Amino acid sequence: MTTLRLAGFLSCILGILLLFPAGIHASPALPAEFSYYALITSEDYFQEIRHYQANELIRQVIYASPFPPTVTIIRPDLGLIWFFDEGGWEYFTSPYSPMLVANVLDLEVEAADQLISETLGTQEVLGYKCEVFRYRNPVTPGWEVTLWKAPELGHFPLKKLERIVKGGVIISEILVEVIEFNVGPIPPEIFELPPDLVPAENNWDEEKRSSPDGADDNSVLPVDPGQLPLFNL
Repeated sequence: MTTLRLAGFLSCILGILLLFPAGIHASPALPAEFSYYALITSEDYFQEIRHYQANELIRQVIYASPFPPTVTIIRPDLGLIWFFDEGGWEYFTSPYSPMLVANVLDLEVEAADQLISETLGTQEVLGYKCEVFRYRNPVTPGWEVTLWKAPELGHFPLKKLERIVKGGVIISEILVEVIEFNVGPIPPEIFELPPDLVPAENNWDEEKRSSPDGADDNSVLPVDPGQLPLFNL
């Protein structure tokens, strides 16, 4: 999967708007600060996502029972991404890369230029009029993704349905649906690490020093898969 991948173009929106001639309306941009609560459901699993964003700063909390909630904080301004469990005592750090910024509501597939799209009309979601699009890839027959995009929110998708159909039978179906969407300021402290957390790398160094046999310099820290970010479906 893909967690949570949102645009980094907000800082240049003003410059883009200046390029539009008078009388031509520019498409609305994604709000600078917003949050949403979404559900991911399928026959196999159920997850909850709480997403908070202020420009390029992102915090995502993934709830997937019976595991503790996993938090991902994306800080392009620091060049870092932090991962930790709520209620945990340590955090992991990764160098920031746009490739790691996932949005499970987006459509991201290889060879995107080969996709065939069709417009299915409009439908209201959470009070927003959404344009409904369906995408197929000739290279992978039976695969299709439907997105409900809200023009008022910069065409942000409020719903995503991914299906694999063979012989008229649905083999798999994954639904990502926003239940709440709120526009407004996000407290800056939400993008900070809890003060009681310690770096996991330091703990690993301490274990090496305290071990009777020591450890190779080439030893690497084992990463719990639960600490990894949620990638795109």
